[in-house]
Amino acid sequence: MKNTVVVYLEHQIEEMGVPDHIANALKPHLKIVSRNNSVSIRDVGKILSAVTLLSGDILQNGSYLQGWIDVLITLLVSKVIRPDLHDRFLSLSFTEDDLEDYFDATVQRRTYRIDDEYNAEFDHYTMSQFYSWLYLAKGGNFPDDEDGMKKFVGGLFSRWSGGPDDPQSIPRKVKRDWLELFKAQ
Repeated sequence: MKNTVVVYLEHQIEEMGVPDHIANALKPHLKIVSRNNSVSIRDVGKILSAVTLLSGDILQNGSYLQGWIDVLITLLVSKVIRPDLHDRFLSLSFTEDDLEDYFDATVQRRTYRIDDEYNAEFDHYTMSQFYSWLYLAKGGNFPDDEDGMKKFVGGLFSRWSGGPDDPQSIPRKVKRDWLELFKAQ
């Protein structure tokens, strides 16, 4: 069952004409973060207002890789509902516990198989968000990459098989290119 905040978000996205590539990232993001964080109707309004103020061509161009859009959405949403984490996302100074808490990324939600059995609680989007931010914070390195997570997550940020050149710079680039409204020329 959808919560009221997600229903309101979906309605407002349709009314405002939010581009599909942004809407399709914002809806699941708000759905998972509202499981473990307080999100009000007013917060949704603030988030959508920030979407309309995005700079650069991010609103017109739907060809950006999903990882970059997800970073944008996390920075937008966290600034409103978890300002204490926003700066930590930007500087990549969060802990794994912060990620678990913000994304409600319990081991059950981010693990496809447990004891060689399919895990019914597995949530692909939650897993993707958790490991994407971990990938960025660790500079693209996963010490235990038995499930091919480095290749999967790297593909969210780069079309090249090796992943992006400098994963740790991505949140700052997203802020600079899409979130900063006024730039000195």
